Formats: sequence, C-alpha cells, structure tokens
Amino acid sequence: MKSNHKIQPAKMLRITFFTKILLLATLTPLLLFSQVNWTRVTSGPVLTVGPEGSWDEGIAFICAVIKDGDTLKMWYTGSHSGYTGPDPMHIGYAWSLDGIHWTKYEGNPVLSPRPGMFDGGGLAAPIVIKDGDTLRMWYAAIAEGEPPKIPPPRGGYAWSIDGIHWQRLSEPVLVAGPKGSWDDVICNPGAVIKENGLFKMYYLGGTYVPGYPQHWPFVGFQVGLATSTDGIHWTKYNDPATGGEGQSLYNYSDPIIKAMPVSMAEKPWAQARIFMQTILRTENGYETWASGEQVMNQTFFTSIGYLTSSDGMHWKFYPDNPVLSPTFTWTTSVEWANVIRIGDTYHMWYTANKFPGAEIAYAVAPVAKPEPVIVEVEDVPNDQGRQVRISWNASRFDGVAPEQSIVEYTIWRKVDQQVLGKAAVSSLDLARHPGGMAAIEGSLWDFVATIPAHQFARYAFIAPTLGDATPKDTTFSTFMVTAHTVDPTKYFDSDPATGFSLDNLAPATPKNFKQKETQLNGKPVIILSWDKSEEADFAFFTLYKDGQLLTQTTSTSYTDTQINPGEFHEYLLSASDFNGNESDKAQLSLNITALNQSDLNVPKQFALYQNEPNPFNPETSIGFDLPAASVVTIEVYNILGEKVVTLVNRHFPAGHHKIRWNSRDGRNNPVPGGIYFYQLHTPQYTASRKMILIR
Repeated sequence: MKSNHKIQPAKMLRITFFTKILLLATLTPLLLFSQVNWTRVTSGPVLTVGPEGSWDEGIAFICAVIKDGDTLKMWYTGSHSGYTGPDPMHIGYAWSLDGIHWTKYEGNPVLSPRPGMFDGGGLAAPIVIKDGDTLRMWYAAIAEGEPPKIPPPRGGYAWSIDGIHWQRLSEPVLVAGPKGSWDDVICNPGAVIKENGLFKMYYLGGTYVPGYPQHWPFVGFQVGLATSTDGIHWTKYNDPATGGEGQSLYNYSDPIIKAMPVSMAEKPWAQARIFMQTILRTENGYETWASGEQVMNQTFFTSIGYLTSSDGMHWKFYPDNPVLSPTFTWTTSVEWANVIRIGDTYHMWYTANKFPGAEIAYAVAPVAKPEPVIVEVEDVPNDQGRQVRISWNASRFDGVAPEQSIVEYTIWRKVDQQVLGKAAVSSLDLARHPGGMAAIEGSLWDFVATIPAHQFARYAFIAPTLGDATPKDTTFSTFMVTAHTVDPTKYFDSDPATGFSLDNLAPATPKNFKQKETQLNGKPVIILSWDKSEEADFAFFTLYKDGQLLTQTTSTSYTDTQINPGEFHEYLLSASDFNGNESDKAQLSLNITALNQSDLNVPKQFALYQNEPNPFNPETSIGFDLPAASVVTIEVYNILGEKVVTLVNRHFPAGHHKIRWNSRDGRNNPVPGGIYFYQLHTPQYTASRKMILIR
C-alpha cells in the first residue's frame, strides 16, 4: 500500500482547476473483479480419457489440484464407462509442470473401491490439501449396490506422503443427515481449508426436490459447513434460529449457501443446485468458484459462478454469474471448478461434460490488484482535440471489506516541468487533494477530477491533455489514478500511463465560393472570393488551380491574373486548422471568355455539341453556343438517371464556350466507366447528349 508521499499543507503557487469536468462516467458494469474474467487456455480438454481398455477410458473428471514445489499434482475421478455405464469410479493421479500437459501415473488408479467397505462401490470427487508433510484427501464414497455415478450420502478420508500410496479409514467421516433433513440424500465432501488449527469443510448436501419424483436426478444441492480439529471428526453447522416443530429440514444442520430461487436473479444461474470444490483466502475474507445448475427444457444445465464472503459464512453472489459457461462445441456443461492462485494468476481446472463422458479443461484469470491499473489512454475520436479517454481497472478493494473499501478515484495529470521549471519541484509546498497540485515521488501532478467508486470492474473518464499531436510534433500527456479508501491515509496509486490527443475534426468546407470576371490593364482577370471561416482553430485557406497549389492565405479573396480568353480552369478551395486537418474542397469550373464582346463571333442560335474526345479517359470537353447572355446549367447523369455532378451553374455571356469534365462526381470522387448523359439547360433552351467513359 502506498501511503508515504510527502504531501504538506497547501501554499499554492499554482492551482489547476478543471472546472468543466468532462466526466463521461463510462462506467462499465460488466465485470466486478478480475477473478470473473476467465480465458480458456486451450480449445479442448487438457486431461482426457484413457486409451481403449484402460480404467479411465469412459470418463475422467472432478479433480483436485495443488502446487507442490514446481510441480502441479492432480487427483481425478475416472471410470471404465461414462455417466450411464455400470463400472465403478476410481481416483487416479497425474502431474504437470505447466498445467496443460499432464502425465498420468503408470500405476493408476491410486485409490479404488474396497469390497465389503463403505466405499466398496466407488470413489469420486477428491478434495486434497497439503498439511505440513501430509497430503489429506476427502472423497465421495459409494457403497456397493448404490448407483455408481450418482453422488452418495457419505464421504471418506485418506492420507499420504507421496500422493500415490494412500491409507484410508475404515469408516466414513461425513454422513448424510437424518431422514427429512436438507442433506439426507446426498452428503459429499467439498472445499476444505485449514485456519488456526481448525479444518473447515464446505460440503455438498441435498435432498429430493418437493413436488418432483423422489429419485435421481430430482435432488437439489446446497452447501453446508462442517468444522473439525483433526479432519476426521466433523461437526455440521446448525443455526439455532432454525429447526423446531414443522422445520425438520433444518433440525440438525443448515446450509450456508442455498440454491438461488428464480426470483433472486434475472439469470437463475443456480436455481436447482450449487456446490463448490475450492475455497481461497483473500485479504478481506474468502472467495470461491461454485458450480450452479438451472433447469432448461427439463435438462440440468451447469456453469461456474463467483462468490465472496468476509467471514466464510455469509456469501455474496457476483451479480453477473455465471463467469464460465459451456462452449457447446466440445462441452455441454462445466462444473467442479478447482482453483489455485500462483502469483498474479488464478488457474482453474474444471469438469467439461459432453454426455455421456467428461474430461478436464483449463482456464486462467488475472488476480485483481489493490491499485487501479490504467489500461488505455486513447484519443477521443471525432472531436476538436485536447482530450483523451482514460480507462482503468478497479482496485481489488472496490466494493469489498468495509474497513478498506474504495470510496473514490482521483485522476492526476503530470505537469510539464519544462514549462514550470525543474527547480520548482523542491520548493513547492503542495496539497495532494483536492483541487491542486501534488508532489509525488519527485514529480508534480495536477489534480484533474475525483469520481465516486461504484463497484465497477472498469472506469473511464475524459480528461484534458497538455496539447495535441500534430504532423510536426507530438505532445504527450501522462496520467495516474489513485484509489482512496475510507481511511484518508490509505490509498493506492496506479502506475503512470501516457497518451496523446488529436484534433481529428477537419474544418467545414468554405462557403459561398464564387468568381467575378473583369479586366485589369486591358487583360482578363478572375477575382475569386469566399466567406470567412468561423472555426475556432482555423489556420488558413488553400487554393488550387487545375490540380496545382496556387496559394495559401488567411484572406477571403484572390485575384488570378494568369489567364487568357478561351481557357478552361478548375479551382478548388479548402480550409485547414492548426493541427493539419484539411476540409473538403469547394469547386469552381470556369471558361475564360473575352470581355470585349465586339471581338466575339456571336452565334445565331443555341447549340450543345458532342463532347471531345468521345469515348474518353479521364477528361473530355463539352462545347455549347449562346446567342445571348444567359444563366447556364450543365449536369451529368448516369445510365440510371441519377445526377452525378453539376459542371456549371452560372451566368455566361453570348458566344462559343467550352467546359471540361474530369470524370469525377460532386464529391470529387472518380466515377466508374460506362455511359453517361450531359444536359445543358437555360431559360430558353434545353438539350442533352450521350458520352462514354472508358476505365
């Protein structure tokens, strides 16, 4: 925990307030903890059934895994036949160095049924812990004559030094409750943890579901708690507030985790059954990954969910359970999750069912950290720049353990010390929070904003940057996020993360782009004009003539003197901002006329001529005659009758004229080859012709 920064009372030399808080509150209620974000390591099982004729050729499932030194050790349930087969179940042993590639012990199985004993019909669902030098195992014990693949009403106990050679007791250590109690049909060992010399077992108990036939599979599963000082003699938890007359179900013991009624969740993840194979201790209590079953179309559908508890008695269901569901490609149900933590990663080996068999699959998940983790500092798209979206994963203490619960997050931006002056770091007396600047581990940080914690897995905030990246330079901004607990002296700082913003909105296309033909010193000139840009970050206009740069200017007009009568010219005008974004181009196509009308051979009638050349690629000229001055519109249409572009729409003097088309549409995009039609329209005359573009 980081709580030793040297922050002194405020003598503010500089305070940066961001009064316009750009909080998107893009708070994503998708994941509460990293422990629910599981990734399957492989696309199939990692421990498979054995070859034909082997003791586990029909099924290999329900395992217990521990890490002993550098070796992962697994004890798993196997049988010669699948779920519906008559063969008994045994317990085998395998080991691995990576959790993916497992080597089965050649002498398997290591535990088999004992004829005439309480486990003479089979053994299944091992629970294994290492206690000092001793391996302790609790297992489901099936008696002779009982169905070989149905959870039994008892559990046995074994111990070993090497995990291969086991000794067993002659009597069960866990048995079903009296008839009529909640665990009178099924009573199997579940997750075991040892704390301060006391063993705690979260066992699987069940009875027939009321209103259904009183036989398998109409049995509900719930989780009970039993304690023991030696792992052999167990006392079931019995709530004194339950039981009594009319309450025989809980007269002798009580479940501490019950299956969820449909009314408790939109997704009745564990409406029929719930059971657990693993329990882990955390800084604030306990966590488990339980198997939950719901009924869909008269079929039991099993998946894995996440639960937490501060005391091991009262459990909180993750609201978006399940956290691991079947893929329905190679598995139709997932259950019996066995989870261990190695460093910053959770490792889960679980049963992947594909009826009538089952095998063991593997998934991993990151361990949530106490400090927030910035996962992204990215530009906000389609804006004018100077802001980024910061996303971070929540602290592990967000929403858990009231004494350390996270109440808020603070966003900081690192000060550009080249601007402030490096010497200022040692001379400033600064407040850490709120509304100012903090000296943290030798760097200065501006306070940006504080947002409340809300038990989300990921938070996001739109924060201002020091500047934008441009084609010439990139201004980076560095951010840090602090998670604050209820104790002001205890907080967790993220590692810094750096990004940059972009102004990625181009200015609007210049408006009212027009021309005026006149004379200067007896020669024709064109005066081009347009409206002033209203963009706040406008930099300059760019004027193109016939595809070549003519000028860049902040003015709203330009006089082109480099023209001659009879020439055709195309002008394009764009606006650019300070970050190099250029707008779409406004367009003018002009045929330069002789301004002294006495010099013109004025035609006697209107005419529209065939374009030249035709066919063409990529340009062609279109000639027309005007016997009198007129407003002329010439438009191009495709073969579907859709307008492609307006070539001219302006006043022309009387005379012979030519314009050009560069085979582009009204958005200056090239058009495909084919047949096109061009139409001339004046108030007195309309005509059209066909032309062919070849690509």
